[in-house]
Amino acid sequence: MKGRKKIYFGGIVLLMAVAFMMFTSCLEGGTNTRTGTVTGVMRLDLATGKTVLDVPDYYAGYVAFYSPQFQNINPGACCIVNYELDFELPENSSEILAINNYYTVTVSEIQELDVFNVKTVQTDTAAMLPDEVPVLDPAYSIEGYVQNHMFVVQLINQPSDQKTNWDMSCNIMQDPIEESGQRIYDLFVRASVGTAGSKSSVDMSLINAYNVGYLLTSIAQKEKNLGNSEVYLRFNYVSSIKDGELVWGKTQPTYFLVQQIIPDGY
Repeated sequence: MKGRKKIYFGGIVLLMAVAFMMFTSCLEGGTNTRTGTVTGVMRLDLATGKTVLDVPDYYAGYVAFYSPQFQNINPGACCIVNYELDFELPENSSEILAINNYYTVTVSEIQELDVFNVKTVQTDTAAMLPDEVPVLDPAYSIEGYVQNHMFVVQLINQPSDQKTNWDMSCNIMQDPIEESGQRIYDLFVRASVGTAGSKSSVDMSLINAYNVGYLLTSIAQKEKNLGNSEVYLRFNYVSSIKDGELVWGKTQPTYFLVQQIIPDGY
């Protein structure tokens, strides 16, 4: 897990101490209020007819939040939300939670995120993409995995009004590289200019959602079959472009628990 970081993104302040929230370990019988920022995926709860936000949870896989402000957002949308959770509200009592299976929260800000599909065929690492630009950090932090989506904070130097397209790929048929007792799977992250900006370039942090469920499930199942409990990922990225040649860098491996990707019963 990475340390405590503060990141400014689109008017929302992210202040996360760990990559995955841990609601189930501390909410039972709670009598306090929690405020924070979370990422998640909207879902239509068929039992109540309400739109809820599924939020990553370290132990349970996910927990659900409800706010009336979610009702105008389409199910399947990936969002970042500033919230307040009051455990003393009647609707957050253990009796009501057992019926609704979601926590009622107060939302101060919400923003939909860009979603990119992860390719299961690796891009040509020698060929430059159209309008490709280098990346400062492809995985500054990973803010959770839920409903087949991985939320990643990525750093890039660009005009603040530029629209950037992100490309993440992985050869799904690859054999992992074994280092220091870890079986590491390599992902490749690239960025290109979608809509050029007119402002000065600055270092920016962008949080993006990646539809990576098929790939991670395949890898997690492979590791589970071998009796392993963790999936290790390494992000390779274009760190600079010199004389038309791509210079590649790579991060230290990060990991997910197999249980987070393939919960018991699946």
